[in-house]
Amino acid sequence: MKKLLCLSILMVCIHSCVQAQVPFENNLGWSQVLEKARKESKLIFLHLENNQCSQCNEVATQGFSSTMMKEKFSVNFVCLRLNTETPAGKELAAKYEFKGFAASLFLDEEGNILHRYNATTSAFMKYMELADEALSKRHEKPMRFYEDEFKQGNRAPEFLEAYILKRKSSDLNVQELLETYADVFPVDSLTNFRIAKFIYLQGPTLDNRAYKAVRAAASQRLIDSIYRSMPVSQAVAMNSRIINASLQKAIEKKDILLMHQTASFARSTYRNDPKRGQDAYVQNYLKYYFAVKDAQNYFLFASLYYDERNMRISVDSLKRLDQQARQTQIKMRNEGNRNTSSAAGLGNLSRETVAFAPPSQHYHIELNQAAMNYWELATQIYDLGKALTWSKRAMELYEELNKDHPIPMSKGNPYYMDTYARLLYKLNRREEAIEWQTKAIDAQKITGKSTRTFEETLEKIKEGKL
Repeated sequence: MKKLLCLSILMVCIHSCVQAQVPFENNLGWSQVLEKARKESKLIFLHLENNQCSQCNEVATQGFSSTMMKEKFSVNFVCLRLNTETPAGKELAAKYEFKGFAASLFLDEEGNILHRYNATTSAFMKYMELADEALSKRHEKPMRFYEDEFKQGNRAPEFLEAYILKRKSSDLNVQELLETYADVFPVDSLTNFRIAKFIYLQGPTLDNRAYKAVRAAASQRLIDSIYRSMPVSQAVAMNSRIINASLQKAIEKKDILLMHQTASFARSTYRNDPKRGQDAYVQNYLKYYFAVKDAQNYFLFASLYYDERNMRISVDSLKRLDQQARQTQIKMRNEGNRNTSSAAGLGNLSRETVAFAPPSQHYHIELNQAAMNYWELATQIYDLGKALTWSKRAMELYEELNKDHPIPMSKGNPYYMDTYARLLYKLNRREEAIEWQTKAIDAQKITGKSTRTFEETLEKIKEGKL
């Protein structure tokens, strides 16, 4: 996911001064940062990153290179930027449950989380908005208040709900708290609509005691009513939280039974679309097997899935898929406008532009990601050759689907070229790998983004150290 995460969050923005920089005080230890924040009555801006996504870190550096951001953060924050592979970074990563490639945390002077952003962006205004949100929360009850109350034995349902929401807003684990919350009620109380819905909304894992207690006590009619009580988008988001939390726990525990439950649950969320349901089932298994580095099972699932789903589909079919999705979006939007106009007693509403993400992009993104995963796991020529075929097809699909549209990557997708070059190198085709990595650098230059990561990879290819 490392390249795709960075690619999806790259944003075009104008920096007021690339020489400016957020005033990170990396010469200070954590205790000194806390002391300085208390002494100067400032909040803390902590940016955590690792070496698994160099491009993500470059994107963050771009975002931090702004005169406006420097001025705002100098006045309001003590700033620290740490790599989680260093001793100090590792300690704070554990403290704040860091998972992924990068995270920006806005903390009070005691180190309590006020706001969290699990990504990077080159748009400095995003960080400015996040800073404002954190500043607006500085006088709320801090996390330590809830922790102390809990340690002192407060188990009032209202308190536990507030504590759960506080941790959830900071992207901290709430699974044990949810179980504690369910335990304070008599079993028949779990059939209460509000209580059951609250548990569902927090994204419990499928093996969570609170989730299982609701499923055992409540009727299917009640569960269905939870879903009907919210817009479809919220219901989808709720299911996604349950799936993601369950998948993460299955990976951490290497629990294949929980993995099967997660994949089956994901499939069940597509009642009216069995094909998409089966895709969700397989995709969750693929994420699991790759994360636990079970190469044999990953190759088995991936080979069957991508050869059948992504390699056989034609460009024309993908274009029709985009057209159908676009028409569906327009229809839903027009119906929404008509309903709004009618309810408000208005005439025709003016048209507004809405973003459209073509579903066809998932086919080449998935192929490139699968090829990259093979590069990490595969050692056999057959497997690497298959991945090379997928990588080549990903580039072809990207170019064919975008050739009639003005896009920043006018010389091709540099990330896909990088994947192709890496596979060529691992297949002992070094000269071809050098040629393709050079193409990746040229393609990246057209976008105006940093080429440093690609250049470093090229040097490693030339030196035979990739």
